[in-house]
Amino acid sequence: MDNLQKKVAIVLTCFLTAAAVIVACCVVEALTVGHDAAQIAPIVISIVEAIGLIVSLGIAVHQLTDSKEIARATFITEINRAFVENEHYMKLYDAFQDCLDGKCRFCEDGTCQRAGSSICQLDFPKSDVSNYLTFFETIYLLTKDHVIDFDMIDDLFAYRFFLAVHHPFVQQTKLQVQPQNFKNIFLLERDWISYREAHGKNMAGIYSHRRLSTISLSENINYDALIS
Repeated sequence: MDNLQKKVAIVLTCFLTAAAVIVACCVVEALTVGHDAAQIAPIVISIVEAIGLIVSLGIAVHQLTDSKEIARATFITEINRAFVENEHYMKLYDAFQDCLDGKCRFCEDGTCQRAGSSICQLDFPKSDVSNYLTFFETIYLLTKDHVIDFDMIDDLFAYRFFLAVHHPFVQQTKLQVQPQNFKNIFLLERDWISYREAHGKNMAGIYSHRRLSTISLSENINYDALIS
């Protein structure tokens, strides 16, 4: 149950509890002043009708919430499809994964991902790297505007994101030399790391190796100033 559903449940519980108290008070008051059952009945019926209206409203809100969740899930599915059906994204992703697995086709010993400060030998157009990063800049803007959240996207997209932005080729080609052009990537990495740490997610390997806060940035850019 998400926060909206919890709030709806709390509100309905409060309304129903208050209504029950009101019914009990009306009955007690009526009996105290000597009203008979016929006089009490219309009051009780009116209150029951009000309770029915509140319950109907709650059901409607719940249905809207369910519709919203379905729409969000559909939206995430479409975002994923946009990624996996993009040939350029997938070629980059496969190359990054090969580096991580020690199977890189672009260096002599297949260990460029683990080679520290050495120059990565991957060979892809810079525009492909920019487009890959732009995909995740869109993800950042969607999280910033609360259209989606990390609970929804972490399992599906976290690995693809960190595999790329913590890769030497991406850092040396774009993030180190043009940090201001990719500020949203720095902000997304910061927020995503915070989310994963706060939720006890795996932070080993690609999630912590070569964090953007540890790399040297050109253009006399300071990391803390960039993300502030």
